[in-house]
Amino acid sequence: MAKIFLLLTFSWGVLTSSNEKMQYHRSLHANGALASEGWLCKSLKTAYWKIYDTKGQLVSEGHFKDNEKQGHWYYRQNEKRLLKEGHYNKGLKEKWWVFYDSKGNVTHKRQFYKGQLHVIPFIIRIIN
Repeated sequence: MAKIFLLLTFSWGVLTSSNEKMQYHRSLHANGALASEGWLCKSLKTAYWKIYDTKGQLVSEGHFKDNEKQGHWYYRQNEKRLLKEGHYNKGLKEKWWVFYDSKGNVTHKRQFYKGQLHVIPFIIRIIN
């Protein structure tokens, strides 16, 4: 009886919708620990990325578009504990950001607009 072996190979490059080649990239810290990993298109960070500290522990993850943070990002401590999460638009903080304590409970939320903390003015009406 003949045995058939199926060999699968994966390329670290994929084509985008506009036929531009994306390549998977990894960078290392000076100590050899993984510093970051994600996709490049025309040498610019794009799509999903993970960022690591010098011990190789995950500290943040999210999307890039044309080398700028874009969309939802998560920031962690010790890989597991979520510190904060929020959105970016063209590299600037946007929308609501949520901050957590060491037990994973929400401590506070902040709203950003074009990278600046958005403070909603309160109008106080004094009644005589």
